[in-house]
Parts: sequence; structure tokens; C-alpha cells
Amino acid sequence: RRSSNKDHILLFLSVVMQVALVFLHYVMAFMMQGIITAPMLYAMEEFPQLQDVVDQGFDNPANVEIALDYLQKSRGIERTKELAQEHVNLAVKAIEALPDSDDEDVLISRRALIDITQRVITRTK
Repeated sequence: RRSSNKDHILLFLSVVMQVALVFLHYVMAFMMQGIITAPMLYAMEEFPQLQDVVDQGFDNPANVEIALDYLQKSRGIERTKELAQEHVNLAVKAIEALPDSDDEDVLISRRALIDITQRVITRTK
């Protein structure tokens, strides 16, 4: 059976949802430790009232729920991904700016460094 565009779209949406859930899991884990990450900082920029919730801490499950609700309404995760992509692009440019070399080990190492930068932003676990 040949894959249709619909199959590709469904697969893409499935992967996007998986990544979003993993991302939310990490944000929530950090929140519970009192660590405010970039997605939450961006959400607070969009929704200043979120600052009060953050200041109260996350011992109260209601605060966690409120914060996650604001996070999902915001562009916090999207902006964090954009920021990560900007840093990946800068890292790749820095690697590509290194002096030329014909040494196979150097070429393999540089390719590995570039691959790592891509994995950082596409990982799902």
C-alpha cells in the first residue's frame, strides 16, 4: 500500500504531539523543583498574572494546573523551540567556521558535532 498525504500528515501530527508531551513533562518536572524554564518565562511575558502563581510556588496542585494552562495558551514552548533552533544554527556556523582539514577523523568529528546539535532539538526522550 502506498502512503498517502493523509498518512504523512497523521504521522507528522503524532510526532508533534509526542514531542509536545515530552516537553511538557520536562517543564513540569522542573517546575516541581522550583526551577522556571524558558517556556514558562515566555508564558509569563504573555500573561503577567502568571508571575503571581509562580511566586506562590508549586506545592499547591492548583498552581501547577494554572501554570500549565497558561503555558499551553502561550507561545512559550514554540518560542523556546525557536530559541533552541537559533542556538543550533549558531553552533553549526561555528563548527563550519573551523579551519579546513582533509583529516578523515576531523571531518567525522565535525559531522558528529553537527548531528548532535540536530538531535538536541529533535529528541523525544
